[in-house]
Amino acid sequence: MFKCMLILAFSLLIAGCGDLFLRSMDEFSAGMGGQRTCQYEADYQTIYGDGYTYEFGGYCNQWLGTITNNSEYTIKCSHTLGGRAVNSIYAGPHQTTDKKFIAQMSNAYLNASCQRWERTEKLENRYSDTQYSVFSILSSGRWKMRLVNHASFTRNCRLLDSNKRVIQEQIIAGGQSTRWWTEPSGKFYTQCVS
Repeated sequence: MFKCMLILAFSLLIAGCGDLFLRSMDEFSAGMGGQRTCQYEADYQTIYGDGYTYEFGGYCNQWLGTITNNSEYTIKCSHTLGGRAVNSIYAGPHQTTDKKFIAQMSNAYLNASCQRWERTEKLENRYSDTQYSVFSILSSGRWKMRLVNHASFTRNCRLLDSNKRVIQEQIIAGGQSTRWWTEPSGKFYTQCVS
């Protein structure tokens, strides 16, 4: 009998340390007269985002989460447990993560939120008539942009707010680019002038 139980436990160990394995080991321990170790569990919840889904829940005292990301962005899912920040989970573009550990479960409620976190540089606009382009990038959850001067002469390239007041400006030579500027919230304008 003990040999059969040992073979069953070993088979589950080979299968991996997922939820089923943790539950089975706990039931095995309780069946052998031991004490249950899995005190906390929580049903999985799903967050549906634009191009991704995030599932999180808990088994055997552990909060776990997995992201299925079909977008061109890296997605970050952040968590707080009882008001304090715990582990975040990331998924690159077109990536599905395994179940990742978030935190040990307790009586506290786990809050989860997800956001687009990174995206590689992309051409947003090319203005042929005024000879400049706008490129954008998403870095650590913040949108940034740069302007490229396609003219053969030096120009003053600017970022303007919705009232057309200058927020950033830089003089750049032909074929050169501005530094990365943080995009303002709401409506804004760009221009490159002689």
